[in-house]
Amino acid sequence: MSLDTKVRVLTPENIAFEYEIAGPFQRLVAYAIDLGIRALSLFIFFCLYSLLLSAFNRTLGSALGLAPLFVAWFVLEWFYGGVFETFWNGQTPGKWVMGLRVVTVQGQPITGLQAVLRNVLRAVDGLPSVMMAVPTFLLGLVVSACNGRFQRLGDLATGTMVIRETRQMVQEVQPVWAPGLEEVMEHLHPIPPLEAAMARVIAAYVQRREQFHPQRRWEIAHPLAQALLRRWHREWEVDPDLLLLALYQRHFFGTPGTQAAETASSAAAPSWPVSPAGV
Repeated sequence: MSLDTKVRVLTPENIAFEYEIAGPFQRLVAYAIDLGIRALSLFIFFCLYSLLLSAFNRTLGSALGLAPLFVAWFVLEWFYGGVFETFWNGQTPGKWVMGLRVVTVQGQPITGLQAVLRNVLRAVDGLPSVMMAVPTFLLGLVVSACNGRFQRLGDLATGTMVIRETRQMVQEVQPVWAPGLEEVMEHLHPIPPLEAAMARVIAAYVQRREQFHPQRRWEIAHPLAQALLRRWHREWEVDPDLLLLALYQRHFFGTPGTQAAETASSAAAPSWPVSPAGV
């Protein structure tokens, strides 16, 4: 069993998602990777800057001195994490390598303000500092150890937490079958094909539908089915669960197939690499 705790988030639709919280030492490895990338970037910038000065204008280099290097260090130090987490949906290269992601305590994607603020406050979490202003992160470690979500001061201030993503490999897409599925599929001809992103969402629903009571399936599938019908400008009294099954079956197989009914009781739903924060 992992030593990291798990937290359960309840959505307004009364659906619970479980997240595995990343521990301080897992985050330390991701931070070390990001630190190495920043150091390498600064070294490359120094080499290019030296080459440009030696090739074009040494007088300009004498006037500027090391000022461009300090500017580059300042940008990397204060904006590296915030920019990446804003545009990479809560991930930096180090977090991506370690399979970590920053989300809100409600399990939602973070905003740009949250990303920037939590990275700026890392300077406080790095206290106390030793010689040459090297952070020890003792304050951040103590604070994160005192709460169940392992939140440092930056996370507490912005309402965020760092989770571990469970990445599942795509194994095999299985056909589905349910009573009335063929009849619903006969009415799908005028409906345009699904986009790749929507197909993944519907596949994620098919993967989990057996875990829910039929009434709960209806409550989950109904909003998505109604949104699709409005997009297609159609009024159709149809079981939303059957509609999503029919769209899934048509997208991946074209027709229900002769083997679908024979394997309905044993066929497993497909596994897709979709994280709970992204569904």
